[in-house]
Amino acid sequence: MHVYDLAPGAHGWEVRRRGHRFAAAVRATRDSALNKAQAIAKVNRPSRVIVFDPDGSVETEFVYDQL
Repeated sequence: MHVYDLAPGAHGWEVRRRGHRFAAAVRATRDSALNKAQAIAKVNRPSRVIVFDPDGSVETEFVYDQL
């Protein structure tokens, strides 16, 4: 299962596939980054998007199962 973390970074909100060094996408706003993360996750099912607050705690999680 692919896991994508959505968290604030140095240049905006980062969508990063867990275990990868570089962000898959960086967006200025949380909502824009969440939309991008969900689009990536839906294409790469089964997958999860885990959204982190600025303090590092988990805010919410989205799960995308097989088609």
